[in-house]
Amino acid sequence: MRWNPIAQDTETHARTGLLSYESSSNRIDCKTPHCLLVTCRGSLPHVTNDLLSEFSSLCLQLDTCDFLWFNSNRKLKGSQILKEFGGGIQQYCQLQPHPLYLSFISQQQLERITYSAKREQLKCYQRGNCITFSQSDYLDFVQTSSCHMIECPCVSSDVLDSSRMIRDCEQSTLLQSHFIKQWSHHSSFDHSIAIGVVQGGMDIEQRRRHAVTISQLTGIGGFYIDALQSRMKLAEQQRLAQASISQLPPLSLRVMNGSSSLEQVIGLVACGVDSFVSSYPYTLSIHGYALDLPNKNNLWNAQYRNDTNPLSLHCSCLVCRQYSRAYLNHLLNVHEMLAMTLLMIHNTAQYMEFFHQLQRAIETKTFLSFQKQFLANRRSNHS
Repeated sequence: MRWNPIAQDTETHARTGLLSYESSSNRIDCKTPHCLLVTCRGSLPHVTNDLLSEFSSLCLQLDTCDFLWFNSNRKLKGSQILKEFGGGIQQYCQLQPHPLYLSFISQQQLERITYSAKREQLKCYQRGNCITFSQSDYLDFVQTSSCHMIECPCVSSDVLDSSRMIRDCEQSTLLQSHFIKQWSHHSSFDHSIAIGVVQGGMDIEQRRRHAVTISQLTGIGGFYIDALQSRMKLAEQQRLAQASISQLPPLSLRVMNGSSSLEQVIGLVACGVDSFVSSYPYTLSIHGYALDLPNKNNLWNAQYRNDTNPLSLHCSCLVCRQYSRAYLNHLLNVHEMLAMTLLMIHNTAQYMEFFHQLQRAIETKTFLSFQKQFLANRRSNHS
């Protein structure tokens, strides 16, 4: 697995590249910027694995916490199951040929991650529970998972205290350094990219220092930029992201979490972000929204009761080829579970089309004008 740049916009930091890997049968290419869709136990919510064949070169994010099972001896069982299966998560969850990103920082409301150097143990606190494991346990799980992009272990907490943040960053650096050293001795990782985690909280200078430190670790092929996105406005997200990106190697993959709107994606792509860990299609679907780029429609509304148009006139997905807005309105109002499945398929297709539009705009050197027009169309629709 490797990422190679293709083109960069001349007026912003937006860029496009190609993420490539060789599967057992063929070569898979995924163009960036793109999304890494969040899964639950390896599958997209509401979408069965056979329906994933609708989407070529779809990238999926796997949450480490989804695969951490324990027995009475407090040992990892996820890696044991995968060892017995012998085919890695991709075959175990029937997700081939989609590239997989293994996230260490959980997307499931993880409160904090701590590390005890004395006991050499990591603790993940989530919804009142605590998962304890060693770094060697994580490395063993990574080895058996056979994912294509692997986040390094780190310490993570939502703290504003600068001294605590500095200590967390130092522990994260130590953890990632040890992980990369162990990683380099495993030939089975040759097909994967190690993703370093860049932190620093709200402190711009600490972000820059930590980005420099992590970028100096030999063996890092990409970077996850932790920007606490869900709690701040786009301008603040851009400021923090740019502080980290400015210190990273120019030819490395950059990943961020939590693209909760199309406006956020465009703004962060302009800063130079390549990939987004996102549950946006799922969030839209569970609330009854259907993307119709550049806008979204709330299909609960009575205005769609007799609307025989497809969910989007500019979409050729499985749902738009067969079903109408009126039908989805009916499914929602009778609380039929099929509504979530159909909306998830459509919103995933439209979300991917949105990223294809970004790629074309960057390649044709029209990104800035595309951004202005796209945001203007969104504002006019909401007025």
